[in-house]
Order: sequence, then C-alpha cells, then structure tokens
Amino acid sequence: MVVSEAADFLDADLEAGKTYFVAVRPRMGAWRARFSLEPIAPSSGRWSNLTKWLDDSYVVTTNAAGEQWARDNQASVTAKRDKYLRAWLAKDERPALQRADEVSSH
Repeated sequence: MVVSEAADFLDADLEAGKTYFVAVRPRMGAWRARFSLEPIAPSSGRWSNLTKWLDDSYVVTTNAAGEQWARDNQASVTAKRDKYLRAWLAKDERPALQRADEVSSH
C-alpha cells in the first residue's frame, strides 16, 4: 500500500530470498499528490531505467520523527486503507508484482 490523499495497492505473491521492484509514481490529486504503485518487471518498458535508479538510490532508515509521524497519522492511514482497499479488491484487473529473476536479470 502507498498512501497520501488516497491509497493504492499492488498484488504480490512473494518468495523469500527473491528480489522485486516497484516504482512509486506521483500523480496530481484534488489537494495534493497521489501515488500509484507500478510493478517494474523485465518485460516492462521502464526496466532499462532500473540500474540507474538503483545506482542513484540510498538506504533510508526510520528515525524518531518518522515513528512519531506514523503514530500521529495511524488513524488516517487506517481509514484510507479500509476505504480504498475495498475498491481495489473490486477491480477486475489489478497490477501484480512479478519476480525479476523469472524473466531476466539486470
């Protein structure tokens, strides 16, 4: 789940020890940006960007401010999850995450 003004979800059947890639994509909402989750698989047109994205990324760890934000916003996050998950589950077609090593390696 990714949450902002609304929430979005991604189906995934994950295996331990495997690597999966998902892009968080911003889009304009009514009041602020909304975000969607996009599976990035070897068959995706965006797969060629993956190496650069990984090279440009860095590990982020939770700090006290992040933990406080989570506590302060838990009710809002839960309400959005409950509201938007019902709509997500009702969709006939939903994006799903594909294991990267099933198709190709980067």
